[in-house]
Amino acid sequence: MRRAVAVATLSCVAATCLVVAAAVTWPRPAPDFGAPAKASRTDVVPPIKAGLGAGVAIESSAIDDQKAPLEPASIAVPSLGVDMPIVPMGLNPQGGLALPDTSLEAVWYRHGSVPGEPGDAALIAAHVDNRKTGLGPFAKLLSVESGARVSITMSDATTVDFAVVRRERVSKQDVNFEQIMEDGAGMLVLVTCGGRFDATTGHYEDNVIVWAVPTELSWTQ
Repeated sequence: MRRAVAVATLSCVAATCLVVAAAVTWPRPAPDFGAPAKASRTDVVPPIKAGLGAGVAIESSAIDDQKAPLEPASIAVPSLGVDMPIVPMGLNPQGGLALPDTSLEAVWYRHGSVPGEPGDAALIAAHVDNRKTGLGPFAKLLSVESGARVSITMSDATTVDFAVVRRERVSKQDVNFEQIMEDGAGMLVLVTCGGRFDATTGHYEDNVIVWAVPTELSWTQ
């Protein structure tokens, strides 16, 4: 069942305080995990299983002509100096989120929710680094603070602002993105890689996940 986000008053660090009604206590952010390894990696989000994007063909990331035109165009986290374009993509043939061959662009999972609209959490991901482009802006998510503002500029030039409420580093073996997106209704979820780089597999072992809530609700329960 889809539902609107309702959160308690937040004590903000780098953004205007968020005050909306309800009685949900958000976890405090995890401690800093240190700088990511600089080796190249290949994936960010593990394969997305049944439930998320069910019934959607995964052979192509081409945009459906019937999809509503409004979509995220760029993301900024002013406190981190992050400002990067967003491209919409679907799933790759392996069932994971398709990603560009660069760490300088973020990806919005286009079969999920649009940032700022009701429904499951909107998912935006990016490589932490890349052999060609080096460390990307999302490497800075490791140090984002509670209350930091995240601004999404939409394709119609409007902006939707969010405030960070949680940051976590989780083993990719334990991440359940279907559950995260279901439980985070109305939220924005940012994902990149972190932890130890395994040179034998070409993958980082963990995901860094940041949750943010809208600073204004544009829908009702």
